[in-house]
Amino acid sequence: MKLQTQLCLLRWLIFLFYCPSCEPRKLEGYEFPVFSTESCPQNHAEWNERSSIINCTQSNGYTCLPNENFTELLEFCYVYPRILITKGICLYLYKRYSRVNSYNCSHFRYGCPDSNYFTSEVYNYPTCISIKYGCFLAEPSCERHNNNISKGNLPGMERRNFSNGKNEINIENDNDDLNSLIEKPKLCKVDTTKKESPFENAVFEQWKEDDASFFSTRACKEVESKIINQNLVIVTGHSGSGKSAIIQHIALKYKDQGWIVKRLKGVMEMIKYILEEECDLNSTILVLNDPIGKDSFDKASYRSWEASEQTIITFLKKGKLLISCRNYILFDYKVKGVLKENANIVNIEDVKCKLNNDEKRCILNKYMSNDKISEEDLTEILNTEAYFPLLCKLFSCDINQNDGYRFFKEPVKVVEEQIRCFRMEDRGKYCALVLLVLFNNNFCSDDVVRNKLLSYKFKRALNMCGLPQDTPLYDISDNLDLLKGFFVKKIGDAYEFYHDFVMEVTSFILGKDYPAELTQYADIRFLLRRVTLDNGSEQNRSCTIYLSDRNIDVLGERFFKAFFEECYIEVILHPALRDKRLIKVLLEKFKRHPKKLQELLQTKKSMYDDHKQYWPITDDTMPKLAFVALENEFSPLCSLVAFCHSELSIYCLKTLYQSKTDSIGKNLISAVCCNGSKGFLEMFSDESIKDSLTETFGGLFPIHITALFYKFDILQELIHLGADVNMKTKNGKSWTPLMVAASRDDTDPQNNKYDMDTSLRRDKTVQMLIDYAADVNLCAVNGASSLYLACQNGHTSMVEILLKKGADINSSTTEDKLVRTDMRKLYELC
Repeated sequence: MKLQTQLCLLRWLIFLFYCPSCEPRKLEGYEFPVFSTESCPQNHAEWNERSSIINCTQSNGYTCLPNENFTELLEFCYVYPRILITKGICLYLYKRYSRVNSYNCSHFRYGCPDSNYFTSEVYNYPTCISIKYGCFLAEPSCERHNNNISKGNLPGMERRNFSNGKNEINIENDNDDLNSLIEKPKLCKVDTTKKESPFENAVFEQWKEDDASFFSTRACKEVESKIINQNLVIVTGHSGSGKSAIIQHIALKYKDQGWIVKRLKGVMEMIKYILEEECDLNSTILVLNDPIGKDSFDKASYRSWEASEQTIITFLKKGKLLISCRNYILFDYKVKGVLKENANIVNIEDVKCKLNNDEKRCILNKYMSNDKISEEDLTEILNTEAYFPLLCKLFSCDINQNDGYRFFKEPVKVVEEQIRCFRMEDRGKYCALVLLVLFNNNFCSDDVVRNKLLSYKFKRALNMCGLPQDTPLYDISDNLDLLKGFFVKKIGDAYEFYHDFVMEVTSFILGKDYPAELTQYADIRFLLRRVTLDNGSEQNRSCTIYLSDRNIDVLGERFFKAFFEECYIEVILHPALRDKRLIKVLLEKFKRHPKKLQELLQTKKSMYDDHKQYWPITDDTMPKLAFVALENEFSPLCSLVAFCHSELSIYCLKTLYQSKTDSIGKNLISAVCCNGSKGFLEMFSDESIKDSLTETFGGLFPIHITALFYKFDILQELIHLGADVNMKTKNGKSWTPLMVAASRDDTDPQNNKYDMDTSLRRDKTVQMLIDYAADVNLCAVNGASSLYLACQNGHTSMVEILLKKGADINSSTTEDKLVRTDMRKLYELC
């Protein structure tokens, strides 16, 4: 009897544990309780009963769906009351984000929903909850033991099904009455906050603040339409025309619909993110402002884009990319590839998208009532073209409304007058703006406390503005808060200018008021971008601060100090460094501080990604910057030599030589080869040069560097001293000097013609290498020959030289048939 009782008790416990209607089996790995179930409710009554058992509420509605592998049914209290599902769609629960995902059922043999429905009514469409063997039973391909299923990507992406499913595009439901109760059709709200840093969250908060006054124009609707049907859209227009506002507005919509939204600062940051292992491309939308230049076309950034375009195209097969770019930069003749394809571009200045008066009225109404403006002024305001959306935002501030139409007609003058008013009557606000300029458009009180240099800058700013030295940081922060919405915005704990327009005008005015102080204490990148010497010619660069002769000593002092800091490359690139007046000042400083010359030989990091956007890239500096970037470190003296600052370089080298210092240093001969001056090479002993012939910089030996820059004068000297004309690089390519010379693309994109001087120098370099027994038929690791590279880059005259010297059109490594085939095609084109 006792045994029978124990068995009954055991059977009861087993029943209690496994009975689905008594205690559901809870699953691990989800953000909220999820339970396995044998079947979903078959009617409304059962739905309510199951909802009660697992304690669902009005705000967290009961839901029953398959898991992502279609192997079991799940029931759970979802994060929304119910979800509206578009016809032709079933849902399943995606475990990684604990959010529902959509599945295109249009290829089902039967039972695919033929109208919109709610998740609470899924029992009316049993095919969406009928699964077995890892697939929906209604699928044609669903057979016993066949687990090859066809799933859709994350909602919002085009779903590519491998059976008979059609591609479905998500279209947002504009039914505002349902927004507070239900999720939008076919779009799930994925909680991505775990992937976002505090700074990213602060950025999104700023976007939302800006978006509160956003009005959707025809241009915006055009961008929205394009991004639904394709994965790349470039919004172009003038500064202040609303480009960024449009892509931010759309990005926020996608974020609300479950997408991972990433705002990236540049091309390299984007590539780094794309290549991250954890990057979920299927549900990612990237936002990129001014990727190839803001004030002017940025060759370095564009080269980064060009080099990475295939990676970007691969990303665009799954993810989406929204870009804003000023039209005079996007339409630069050098821009090619996907950035130039008309199908990807929405020009908001085109007749089709340009703001009309009705849209302008609506935008103005978003910020203030039109009844506060006279009809006469309103008519004039609506005639405004430049900066209209931005000016509406700025005009909404009380301090500007007294100016009426004049603010739209002369915004620069109005902003200037306001700043001068601050200087006379409100020094706290004036100082706050000074600090934003000195801190390179990023002021954070905590940084001032932690960093001695920034603390010193802060004290100097107080002194410049006539404020007491004991002025607390919170006073400045309070004043910055009062300027929010017009002059500044706050992202996280940091303040920055509200818009480039405001920053440029403010910086220009402060530069005129305090040229010496700005030169001394502003970020070196600001000096590179906005400050130069007055050379007596017309001052035609907008918002540029021209220093007079009385400030040359100040600039010289700043540059002299910067030579020995991490920012030295900005000094090397500054156009003023070629001004004889400044060179004279710097030479005097080196004479007074001879021991400092030793520090010029010390190598240090020269390439910082966050600095590159400020560099003035020219046809001359671009290849030299690429050369310097071959290694992580370079010395200031090597940079002076490589970038042909001859007078300063010669003085430094001669002085070091006279002091019996080992002036060779690291990479100096490589820098001389980049420079190409025979006079520089003659400053070194033959023994020193011979020793350097077997040293590499970025995998290149000195003879390769001379071939790369077509420096045939010193090429001959190196050969006489023993340089091997057939030596191969150590950078993985195994190129000879001939191959290196053939590898440069010297075509002018504007007229598709060569710079004849460059072409002649290249041919002379090639001829010299051949005269000294360079083998024209040697091949690189990948099978490419010098002839192949010359044809590939369109060097017709070099091709003729190589053929005359016996170059074989079939020359290649035996295992690389593809290169030989390409060689024949390229040769025919040549």
